[in-house]
Amino acid sequence: MIVSILDKKKSILNKFISEIRSKNIQGDSMRFRRNIERIGEILAYKISEDLDFENKKVETPLGISSIDVPKNNVVLCSILRAGLPLHNGLLNYFDDAENAFISAYRKHITENEFEIKVEYFASPDLQGKTLILADPMLATGRSLVNVFEGLKKHGIPTIHYVSPSIWAWRGGRIHKIKRAVTHMLVLFPFEPALYEAVNMPVTYVGHPLADELPLKPNKKAARAILKLEQDEFIIAMLPGSRQSEVEQHAELLVQTAELMSHYHKQAKFLVPLITRETRNIFEKAIEKNANYTLNLHLLFGHAHDAMEAADFVIVASGTATLEAALLKRPMIITYRMPQMSWLLLKPMHYLPYVGLPNVLANKFIVPELLQKDATPEKLTEKMNAMLEDTNSLKEIKQEFTEIHRSLKQNSAKKAAKVVLSYLP
Repeated sequence: MIVSILDKKKSILNKFISEIRSKNIQGDSMRFRRNIERIGEILAYKISEDLDFENKKVETPLGISSIDVPKNNVVLCSILRAGLPLHNGLLNYFDDAENAFISAYRKHITENEFEIKVEYFASPDLQGKTLILADPMLATGRSLVNVFEGLKKHGIPTIHYVSPSIWAWRGGRIHKIKRAVTHMLVLFPFEPALYEAVNMPVTYVGHPLADELPLKPNKKAARAILKLEQDEFIIAMLPGSRQSEVEQHAELLVQTAELMSHYHKQAKFLVPLITRETRNIFEKAIEKNANYTLNLHLLFGHAHDAMEAADFVIVASGTATLEAALLKRPMIITYRMPQMSWLLLKPMHYLPYVGLPNVLANKFIVPELLQKDATPEKLTEKMNAMLEDTNSLKEIKQEFTEIHRSLKQNSAKKAAKVVLSYLP
């Protein structure tokens, strides 16, 4: 099994993803559906690279030619919510595939609580065939769990790659996962024990990002890509990828950059953003809060390059915290959300930390300044204190290196070995 995080690479796919995330373009139903279909076509192309091939003779006007073509019998199975445009995109490439359909919808219990209901399942025989399961609206993972449960009832082994975060909250989900999933593949070394406790087959395969990134990052090369001077003091600020996250963090980070620039006169601040909408939010925050002399640069994308080029990172909690750790960058993790959401969600969280580096170390390696503690003054004070403590910076780098080694497991090979063990 191979995990491809396609929007981490520079391609036309990023344009379509940015448009389906845009609240303005979401209102254009035709454009939204067409972009989902285009994404399906790109996914089909990428999936085809990992299929089995056989050599085929083709008679051309100039004679007999041979070419390698896919030999898999493919079944396209889509979850019917926004699934049809994605299904059509996949079908444009896999035009000889059989089709399967599952209906899934959110049944609301209260305004904020819901469960995923699966009520319809139509599929050809799946034995000996390659199943491509498409869920374009994947968010919580609950829809896929329910679909896997349906497939399992049809006698099909289901292997789930990437466990839901049951170690962070809503751990009771594990019993439903056990009913739905034959074998769980997990990214983090502490996860197998959770599934072993309920006698569920599980394999730790490591994190694909740890395989992709070298143990020693190349700051010099990253600065060359971004056309930065090698001796500049660079601070990368990552406000999150969702529009709602950027709305929460834009003014905080601009005010923090303004305050930090008083202590670090030559500092340059890099803020990678992925859509025009998030850029507009940040530009308004700059106009409202920043002095015209503030050396702050907005980037389209380049989050990885910005972190690798940086001397210090301030990052909204999420996967970016893990990437910053794998790049061995000292960081502060910060996060804000609407106060009502905070009051509702905080009691549901099992751990005292939210950032993945701290979760993996099971201790606070780097500080977390969340909600009311997320202020420009506290962020600036904490960063200055960290930069002055050179011994602590060395220890952080060593901790991050150990995390990297523990996650670097050749995850694709390990996952493939599990999958192959279930094939006839």
